[in-house]
Amino acid sequence: MKYKFKLQEGNNPEIELEKSFWLGNIKVYVNGKEVARLKEKGKPFPLPMGDGTVKKMLVKGWLDDVPKVIVDGKEILLARKLFWYEYVLGFIPAVLLMGGALGGAFGVIGIMFNFKILRSSHTMLIKSLFILGVTVFLFFCYVAFANLFYFLLAMVRSI
Repeated sequence: MKYKFKLQEGNNPEIELEKSFWLGNIKVYVNGKEVARLKEKGKPFPLPMGDGTVKKMLVKGWLDDVPKVIVDGKEILLARKLFWYEYVLGFIPAVLLMGGALGGAFGVIGIMFNFKILRSSHTMLIKSLFILGVTVFLFFCYVAFANLFYFLLAMVRSI
């Protein structure tokens, strides 16, 4: 997902933030040129400003599709903040975390998809139905994969 923004004060460059959906890798571009992370605490990105100064930008967040951006201690909103009940809905697949590593993998994938759904422009009813569908689908995928692993393990043991 790509987000473009400019800082409010002065003659500032256009900043583009790109976040990978699956791995959460983040790239930052200032006026179209990629900027490398600094090696200091928090691994901020340096942002060269129009007046010759350099500001530091921290990018946080993992499961939510929209990262939290902090420039010199001020949070920059790239999208509206979610309400508390949207976080509850988004984390419903966390129930799969009780299913060990396999359940945890499906749970994290479900949470990531749910936050993407919650950021869509559909009505809350449609979002809730999509979230329910994702959760049920991933539960059945978890059961199918767990049974497949159990079956394969039983075959290996019988050899």
